[in-house]
Amino acid sequence: MAINVKTTFTSDTEGIVESRSGKADMSFTGKNLAPYEFFLGGYAGCLHATFKDILNKKKISFNEITYDITGVKREEIPTTLKEVT
Repeated sequence: MAINVKTTFTSDTEGIVESRSGKADMSFTGKNLAPYEFFLGGYAGCLHATFKDILNKKKISFNEITYDITGVKREEIPTTLKEVT
């Protein structure tokens, strides 16, 4: 299944992420979520979907699950993620 997201920047630092199910603001200046925050949040969502499927198969319920994810960027350019914990 293909997933499409459109991201538009109105300036060098402010943007909007849009998909068929909604939209959210993005910022490099701290006004909204930063690009890597979006990425790590999406990663947590994918991890949770897999974990939830496993729990459902094992008939285990939960009230709340929290994922605390830390991404460490490389110092060198390009500053991609070198570690995700």
